[in-house]
Amino acid sequence: MVMPNSPIFRNRLFWTGFLIAATITTINGLHSIFPAFPALPTRRRNINYLLTDPPWNALTAYGYITVSFYPFMMGLGFLIPLDLSFSCWFFFVLSKVALIFTTMVGWQSIPRAPFYNEQAFGAFLSICVLAVWNARTHLHQICLSAFGQSAMDNGQRGFTYRTAWWGLIGGFIFLTLFSIRAGMAWWLAGLLFIVYFALSVSVTRLRAEFGFPAHSLWHATPYFILLPTIGSGKIDPQSSTIFALYRWFNFDWASHPMPHQLEGFKLIDHTGVERHQETKRRYIFSEKALGLSGERNHRDPVPAYTSASLSMMIATVTATLSFMWLWLYLIYKEGAESFRFNRHTHFYGGVAFQQLQQRLYHRLPVDYLGLTFIGVGFCVAAFLAMMRRRFLWWQFHPLGYAMISDWATLSIWTCLLISCLVKWLVLKYTGISGYRRLVPFFLGVILGEMIIGGVWALTAVWTGESVYRFWP
Repeated sequence: MVMPNSPIFRNRLFWTGFLIAATITTINGLHSIFPAFPALPTRRRNINYLLTDPPWNALTAYGYITVSFYPFMMGLGFLIPLDLSFSCWFFFVLSKVALIFTTMVGWQSIPRAPFYNEQAFGAFLSICVLAVWNARTHLHQICLSAFGQSAMDNGQRGFTYRTAWWGLIGGFIFLTLFSIRAGMAWWLAGLLFIVYFALSVSVTRLRAEFGFPAHSLWHATPYFILLPTIGSGKIDPQSSTIFALYRWFNFDWASHPMPHQLEGFKLIDHTGVERHQETKRRYIFSEKALGLSGERNHRDPVPAYTSASLSMMIATVTATLSFMWLWLYLIYKEGAESFRFNRHTHFYGGVAFQQLQQRLYHRLPVDYLGLTFIGVGFCVAAFLAMMRRRFLWWQFHPLGYAMISDWATLSIWTCLLISCLVKWLVLKYTGISGYRRLVPFFLGVILGEMIIGGVWALTAVWTGESVYRFWP
């Protein structure tokens, strides 16, 4: 779709899918403005009211159960590898069955049982460790290149490995020393950023391989897992306070920058920017070698990855400072309790310090049971990855297991179930050729809901009133 003159825009199935999704989103947007207008409900709906009798009420012990029929998510689910989409909804359903079993055997009195957040945390750590292990040869060459013992890369595609390596080390040292200077214990500061960057690798792997639209890791972040398992009694008040102040980048990982940066680099590959620049470099070199450049002053183009990296850095700093100013301006102009802001306006800022107050007043010991289930999640994810590498018929993916406690899975599991079933039937009865013929249709579904949903979002910005949000 991003290639110039792509033939997909001349495909009838593509426009059929586009019109179906666009029509549904238009109808639902009109319903939000005119309630008498009929709607086609696609957004998630809480069905806890149907689960009031034992043993089904146990399903609501870990939050709520929703069903949804997002067109764009069913389109994405059709494009996701079958084992990934299957694993996601399968492990979600299995986790709910485990809740029923936990209630039947009387374990519901154990706080946080069956420890899904701890299992997810351990699974994400395992995914990072396995990714590093699988890339150990390449990473070894990068280390040699950083110390000048290898010439595996000359920076033609952007920053050299030496620059990236020392940037990583320097950034880690700066963050650790800054935290220590602020009052955090040295061992906790080092552990926090090691775990943070490990989870960052795992989330980026999730986005690249799974294509998930959201990955909040709400209750599987270092803030929610490290402090309770280590024990608030083992952490001094200063360290706990700095941990709470760091909640701004450690609360909801749906907007984590690393996956978005990776997608930016991937767009460079698909749009051919790097290839165009390489062609231009060769053309300039040929002119100079043949003496045809004359008086023209050629400058070698900046590699696309270098310019993209610099653009991301500048955009990050500019957007962060701009939003800080804009947020304070709007809060003081409209008021935090204004109808223009929802409950999340003060929730995100207040909950960190409410939890800090609880940890300062209730000094708890090390949670050995929680640490045990972190180990269980680590081992289960490692086992799933090992089986997947060894046996082609193995359909259980560790990323699906890692997402069992995420709200995104809760919101889209029915979409993945439907798209997984459709894709399995298509592959079974029409083969890969039938699947390829249907890909434009589902791409059209995705684009149709995104474009019309974006129109409704722009309408809300223009009018200052919330109109219709197609997600979540």
